[in-house]
Amino acid sequence: MTAPAKLRAALDRLRTMGDSPRVMIARAEAEFRLGVHPETNAGEGIELLRSAVRHDPFLAKGFLHLGLRLHRAGRFRAAVREYLAALELAPASRRVHLLLAEALLELGKAEQQTGDELIAALAAREPERLKAAVAEVEGMLTGGEPAVEAEATAENEKEKKKPRRRAKPPSDLTEVWQVWLLAQLSRAAKRAQPVACLRAGATRIGVDGPADVALGCLMLLLSGDPPSEVRKEIAAAGVDPTAGNDPALRALAAALELAEAGDPVLFVRSASEHLLTGVLPVAVVCALHYQRFGPSAACTVTDALRLLDVYPPAVRDDHWFQELRIAVLDGYAARAWTDGALVQARLLWRETVGLDPYRVPVAVNLALVAARMKAAEEYGPAWERLFELTYLLAGGVGDVQLLLDERRDLHLALTRQSWQRHCGSTPPSGTPTDEDLDAWVADGDALAVWLGHWDSYYLNARLSFRSPIHLLGAARDVDTDELAEARDALIALADTAVVERDWAGGKAFRELVAGLAEDAYARSADPADRARDRYFETEKPRADRLAEELLQRTLVLISLLRALGRVPAAAAREGQAAAVIRHQRNLPRRILQSIFVNRGLVQNDTEVAAYFEHRVLELADTWSRAEPSTVADRNRQVTRLAEIVEALPDRLALRFAHCRALHAAKRPREGYRAAVAALEQPSTDPPADAEHYRTELSRLIDQIGYEDIPDEALRPSDMTSAELAVQRISQSLERYPASGAPYLLLASLLLQMGGENRQRRAARVLVDGILVAPAEEKLPQMWEMLGEIPRPIVAGVAESACARVRRKVLDRLPAGGGPELLDQVTRCHELARRSALDSERAAFDELLARLRQLGRQRDGAE
Repeated sequence: MTAPAKLRAALDRLRTMGDSPRVMIARAEAEFRLGVHPETNAGEGIELLRSAVRHDPFLAKGFLHLGLRLHRAGRFRAAVREYLAALELAPASRRVHLLLAEALLELGKAEQQTGDELIAALAAREPERLKAAVAEVEGMLTGGEPAVEAEATAENEKEKKKPRRRAKPPSDLTEVWQVWLLAQLSRAAKRAQPVACLRAGATRIGVDGPADVALGCLMLLLSGDPPSEVRKEIAAAGVDPTAGNDPALRALAAALELAEAGDPVLFVRSASEHLLTGVLPVAVVCALHYQRFGPSAACTVTDALRLLDVYPPAVRDDHWFQELRIAVLDGYAARAWTDGALVQARLLWRETVGLDPYRVPVAVNLALVAARMKAAEEYGPAWERLFELTYLLAGGVGDVQLLLDERRDLHLALTRQSWQRHCGSTPPSGTPTDEDLDAWVADGDALAVWLGHWDSYYLNARLSFRSPIHLLGAARDVDTDELAEARDALIALADTAVVERDWAGGKAFRELVAGLAEDAYARSADPADRARDRYFETEKPRADRLAEELLQRTLVLISLLRALGRVPAAAAREGQAAAVIRHQRNLPRRILQSIFVNRGLVQNDTEVAAYFEHRVLELADTWSRAEPSTVADRNRQVTRLAEIVEALPDRLALRFAHCRALHAAKRPREGYRAAVAALEQPSTDPPADAEHYRTELSRLIDQIGYEDIPDEALRPSDMTSAELAVQRISQSLERYPASGAPYLLLASLLLQMGGENRQRRAARVLVDGILVAPAEEKLPQMWEMLGEIPRPIVAGVAESACARVRRKVLDRLPAGGGPELLDQVTRCHELARRSALDSERAAFDELLARLRQLGRQRDGAE
């Protein structure tokens, strides 16, 4: 059995042995060994090492090797986090400090300068300076803000523009010359610094051999130094690249030969030979080729691409060669962009998509080209593709931190642009005027961008926190229910901000968010764990600023509802009001409440969510009270109200306004169906309001059924016209079976016509009306009319109806019942009592008791 197989078998056994400290430590060690094993692939290795440090949070080597795995995978910012965690456990480790510096050199300018400072502090052996540099890195990860997010005074802005002081070069480079050389070559540095590094390396040739210096010279060559200058440094170091068989020296000699080759075809032939014999790696050849015959050379893009095709197929199939082809296309596209040849730039960047469809910088470039060319049909899809890639790549590697800053900044930039298009105030704290809001609502597109991208910005801003409390957006003193709501709200936000956009990788990203939210909840459910949250205080200022933005977001959304009320429903944009409502409901309800209370904007007994919904009701009332003059406007009014109902479905007031608009628009069947559905819908209205609107909906249902009956059917003059009236009223009942008025009219007409068969039919009509019609106010008339029919006839009809209802109720009881079943059973119970059906009455007594018990259980669960 191989070593990895043994480790996997050991892990399988450990997973069955519980979670005692000894088992967790043993499991962490097994996961660590498997995670660093050469046969374990990078993705699995990262997951195993993450699991190892979860099971043993004091496993310093676990954090170190997790950082190394991430570093080698190009996930430099994630590697920085793990190196910092390793330093907390091993603060004196020189190796971790150097690795941290190397990772920082791959990031932005500020991080690179901090990396310089780390290296300089290591070389100078100044522990306090080293601690300060590490603390600065911590601050970048925990307190840093995107440039577009920082709100600074004029003085702060001036301070920000001052060039940051670069670290003073170490006076002694002997022990850090390799990493300091990397630092200098990673940016435009004075040539004296790389040269000093090589000379420091030359002093150690007698100890370490010539390989490191040879590699340093090779890196100098690849960074653009002329071959003649590199040869001078080689001679100064006393190294002969042609002597011996050291692979590094052979590679340096071959690279110099290529760098000095004049003819492109000869360069390719020589490079191919060195590749096939293993003297040079493909990455070095590609770098030299790009340097000599890339976009900076005096040749056309066609010639540059043809030259690439001269390489043998075995070379062209290498992924580094693909990177070279992409770099050539990208370089010429950038040159075309600079020259204003936008069509050519777009064509070349599109060519790179075929080679690598997941490259974010190319997506950025295509989006910018579409904007500059004012290509309306390409602009939206190009930006959507850019955002899709940032989430797809994060979901693909299983790390939401990948491209998180870029996603956050892009979303925020778009929200700021949409805001500033019409609002003169400064977000997030500025208050737009009514005129600003009216212009924003009239624009529509800008408002839609602000609504959608702010949610995405907020989601990514939350994901940037390391404190579990701040990641969830909760206060430190919340109870467990509120914490759970914050967790669920964050996951729901990922659904609306990412999954509903139908982006590739959106569901995978959502699962990562759900995992982070669940983990944050688990790590902060215990108040003692919250007290030990080491990032809480560090990240609190940033969390407070984000909470302030959340507050302002809600205030603006409320103001937008008032602005929409100033627009007639028939003129309102499709889905605009519904979008405002949905985006507000996406925000965490209890967190918002606590923010408003803490800021003194509302009292504890005032619900912010209820206040917002009240504004929605006001908007719907304003729209529904308008009286459009045309059929088209009435239909648009109906559609706008329907959108609000869909966004806020549990308020009967909104449903009634929609049903009333359908009725006014001469769409009775739709109005009837909507009203019946509203009565079956659970409501969050206050009890008195709910009862009022249920009554109004029942009356509307009655009115629709009554209006469906022709006038001649209401006043028959003889037996023939009475028979026709019975037929017409029966047809109306078939169309509107929940309407009480036709039941009364039909039963009354049948009784007036006389005859036992008509009495029996009238009894069936009245019993159906009693059991079906929702309008309570019609029941006394139905009971009274039923009393005019001979008791034996009524008893027979009632017994049959009771049996039918009882079977239906028993069939639905396993599903839990509901208010509508309770109402029907209550009415049947009364029917059995009035008809002296003692056995049926007893059966319904039992059913009533069971339904009430189920109702109490349901209310308790809620």
